Amino acid sequence: MGEVVLVTPVQPDRVAGLQGYLRGLRTRADERSPFTMEPRRTHFARFVVIKLETPVLLFTSRFDGEERDYLEGIAAVPQALEIFEHCERPRPLTEATLRTYLLEDTEARIPVSYVLPRQEKETVVQVNKAIELRARLAKLALRAEELDAVAFAHELRQLEIVRRRPAR
Repeated sequence: MGEVVLVTPVQPDRVAGLQGYLRGLRTRADERSPFTMEPRRTHFARFVVIKLETPVLLFTSRFDGEERDYLEGIAAVPQALEIFEHCERPRPLTEATLRTYLLEDTEARIPVSYVLPRQEKETVVQVNKAIELRARLAKLALRAEELDAVAFAHELRQLEIVRRRPAR
């Protein structure tokens, strides 16, 4: 699993515009982010403006696959060009200069140090399936009181993970 963290100075007169643009990118739970890309391999991606001595854009992401492929994909997303248009680098801003910046600018990189343990074997698809299962189990648990034992067992057996489980 790949991870990347980049810090890019924001043009001081463009901070409010960038913050507004980033707020506008927020999606509803049923919409996909433009940064998930195909195949679904982005576990986590965030763009955040942080006001330090000077304002900076923090980009952090965890993803499946090779870092080079992932960052080249990010550079090709039109919204990424719009985001980095507010920043001091790269200049001039094109898909090619953004790709080079994301891949090669060591000054922008900071070491990755997540607090959560890395789950090396799980893919985005597997994590999404686990989240979906948790939601289905929660709905079933809320309805459990209104179901008799047979109806509850029947609904539980309808869950894919229960159907696939080998009998003992």
